[in-house]
Amino acid sequence: MRLRPQLYIQVGSDEEFNLNDKIPDLKFLGLDGSPVVNNAYTDNNGVDGSVLNYSTFSRSTITANFYMHFSDWRNFQGLKDRIYKLFDNRQVIRLRTDAQPNMAIYVRSTSFDIKQTMDRSQDTTISIVFDNPTGYKYSLLRTDAMTDLFDDYPLGYDIPIQTADDYYATGNSITILNGGDVAIDPYYQHHDLKVKIHYAGDELAIYNHTNDSSWRLTKTLTKSDVVLIDGIDTYVNGTLATDSTDYNTLVLDVGQNDLAIGGSSDFDVTFSFPYVFLD
Repeated sequence: MRLRPQLYIQVGSDEEFNLNDKIPDLKFLGLDGSPVVNNAYTDNNGVDGSVLNYSTFSRSTITANFYMHFSDWRNFQGLKDRIYKLFDNRQVIRLRTDAQPNMAIYVRSTSFDIKQTMDRSQDTTISIVFDNPTGYKYSLLRTDAMTDLFDDYPLGYDIPIQTADDYYATGNSITILNGGDVAIDPYYQHHDLKVKIHYAGDELAIYNHTNDSSWRLTKTLTKSDVVLIDGIDTYVNGTLATDSTDYNTLVLDVGQNDLAIGGSSDFDVTFSFPYVFLD
């Protein structure tokens, strides 16, 4: 059992690394952060109270806390330079911990100080506040790359066993689990949803019985053609083909979604998206 939490970092497109391997003197103490809810109201003159217009999850902040001991002033200056270089606020930084190994946060660092805890001390505590623009955490893997997740999420998340095969369909119906905390909505919330399709015939349609969202493409294709629904856009062999659709957008509610697929008897469909979490 680890006595100290572990922090894994990926800066930009570089490979992920364990902070302990990169800067052993910098001891990670944990992450703090909470969802931020923004409620917008309208006040009516002469009427008590306010009318709710909408609620959104807003940009949040994540605070990473660290402790560091240094041997002398020169050592302190060198470590400061390495830390500032590591948390470069010009790039997106992916953070995850061993407490939630299958969840990642995509953040940007803000300004922070590295100072001694007191005069003549050889210790410092550091708190780095990161901006989390989406306000969300995401599953580390997309659904079409998932392996058995049952043991990878902490107790309490209540996520059943899921693998990539559960997001691949060749028949006329499929049940898709959205194991996150919010509905996957590419239109209103700009969420990441990709559907990869091959079909032979004049059209293909997908209908979600759970929330009545749907999508239809009317275009004569063979199984060698590649259709990609990328959010609100549809591509055929890499060329934008949204004008051949009905301009509808699929939405995946939280939990199980019962989908029907029709229009062709020869097809395969793969649903690819990350689970989206609030904490």
